[in-house]
Amino acid sequence: MLNLMEWHFSVQNGMYFDKRNETQSYIVFSSNIMTDGSCNYAVLKSSINLKDEIEIIEHEFNNMKRTPCIYLSNEEHYVQRSSFLEQRGYSILSEESVMLYYKKNTYIKLKVNLNTVRVTDAKSANDFIDVFTSAYGGEKTPESPYGEKLDKTYIDALSRTLNDNQKFFNFVCYEGKIPVSIASLCFDAGKGGIYSVGTTPSVRGKGFGTVAIKACIDKWQELNGSELFLQTETGSTVEKWYQNLGFEIQFIGRLFSKES
Repeated sequence: MLNLMEWHFSVQNGMYFDKRNETQSYIVFSSNIMTDGSCNYAVLKSSINLKDEIEIIEHEFNNMKRTPCIYLSNEEHYVQRSSFLEQRGYSILSEESVMLYYKKNTYIKLKVNLNTVRVTDAKSANDFIDVFTSAYGGEKTPESPYGEKLDKTYIDALSRTLNDNQKFFNFVCYEGKIPVSIASLCFDAGKGGIYSVGTTPSVRGKGFGTVAIKACIDKWQELNGSELFLQTETGSTVEKWYQNLGFEIQFIGRLFSKES
């Protein structure tokens, strides 16, 4: 789990994350711009004096003027650590399934043909952001588990990924001239991560999202990637959709937050 989170931080450093502080017992990933827990959290290592180290982590978060957040997976030490955090006033802020793709070189059948382009200019970048804002900025539903009000800092961070054509392959799918779905593949050190998957709410259920996902998988296979992962909300309709496409749950991650 820790290796995957390290990779996730490294490829988004300078976009969503800015700083990384590692000790023998924990790693803190943080952002100077983004204030929410998804960009400011600590990951515990296997050997730890829980009480002392949690106090040190909380002090570090207080100095950053951030709410203390700690990311746990449902692997070793989860019961002990989660119980301790709950006693200390923490509660689960979010829960995600980290999924790996296990069907390399298999064919994903598409229900529809769309024109899929990689973001390379201002128009395609604006189309990507428009679909993203529509897909993620609305009401939270089973089909859109991350629906929320998006602030400008998040869109600014997303824009930085659209300008990185070395590690990021950002795809927009068009029905005619209308952008309808998006997805991003980040590729580095042989590993791939799929991010920002979204479909305009008014045209969901037509297979448009599958076209965008397939574009990422095809590019990852073309680059001869060793691992491909993504994150989605546990128990959501989207999680089941990813499973049908060949992704399997590797572990469940829970973000614990301590509100003052």
